[in-house]
Amino acid sequence: MMELIKLAHNAHVLSKDNIYYLFSYELCLAQYDRNLNNLFIRKDWDTYSNTTNKHLYQFLREYTCYGFYNKKDLMKLINDPKVNVNVVGEIE
Repeated sequence: MMELIKLAHNAHVLSKDNIYYLFSYELCLAQYDRNLNNLFIRKDWDTYSNTTNKHLYQFLREYTCYGFYNKKDLMKLINDPKVNVNVVGEIE
């Protein structure tokens, strides 16, 4: 079953088979697979507006097992070799 959830104004989460996709405006910015605890984030995630980044942090707090709130926390997570975070060109 597929579900579209409003996260914030201009931000939605698409849920299908325990995989969650974050859309901020029309951009798919992140994907999280709860089955595999695998996170995919667009490599240019930090070039978007403060509002788009706020959507990303809210998504990561509410839909993943990572509880962080800012760019510094996300950078630590991306650089941690023990965590399944993949920085990719586009989310499929």
